[in-house]
Amino acid sequence: MSSEYVDGVKAEVAVARVRAEVASLHAELVRYGLVVWTGGNVSGRVPGADLFVIKPSGVSYDELAPENMIVCDLDGNVVPGTPGADRAPSSDTAAHA
Repeated sequence: MSSEYVDGVKAEVAVARVRAEVASLHAELVRYGLVVWTGGNVSGRVPGADLFVIKPSGVSYDELAPENMIVCDLDGNVVPGTPGADRAPSSDTAAHA
């Protein structure tokens, strides 16, 4: 993915930005009492690419960080070789895709 560009930005940089944004938004869900335990999440589309980022399944919100967000294609498949790819994505991945 590192040699590809999306909207003039290296794909890895675009994915890193969305990972950070999605991790930050999950903290907001907790802050405002919008989720309980591990239920509920947000995802973020990678601009200019057929990819999105979503939280891993069953991981508590206090353990979430940009590096453990899951990168998926628009069919909901985890992108192999990306950080977090060893974990299962959220059970809501199909709906987000």
